[in-house]
Amino acid sequence: MKKNRTSPAPRGRRSARRRLGWSAAAGLAAAAVLTAFAATARHADLARNAAQPLANSQKLQPFILVEGGLATWAAVTMVVFIAAAVAASRRARRAARLDSAPAGRRRRAAARGVG
Repeated sequence: MKKNRTSPAPRGRRSARRRLGWSAAAGLAAAAVLTAFAATARHADLARNAAQPLANSQKLQPFILVEGGLATWAAVTMVVFIAAAVAASRRARRAARLDSAPAGRRRRAAARGVG
């Protein structure tokens, strides 16, 4: 038998995890596109450098691609997560403000499509 609840479960941590998951997926997509573009645009350079022996301070080009992909993934994930958190915070603040507003103001806001 299903239990009825009078109040919804707290969603703070669960929604933050979901937001982080979607942000990581967006970061992974951006990193994959950027790395694939860099690999195809610089394929001749990659092949030439892979055939040459490494000097003292040179890095192997595929490692540079991996480092660039990881840095892109981390940066995009962080930016998307912060933007989503700010948007969710603003949405929650607006909803709380409308819930505490007088009934007439709520109706006008609902008519405008704000809440």
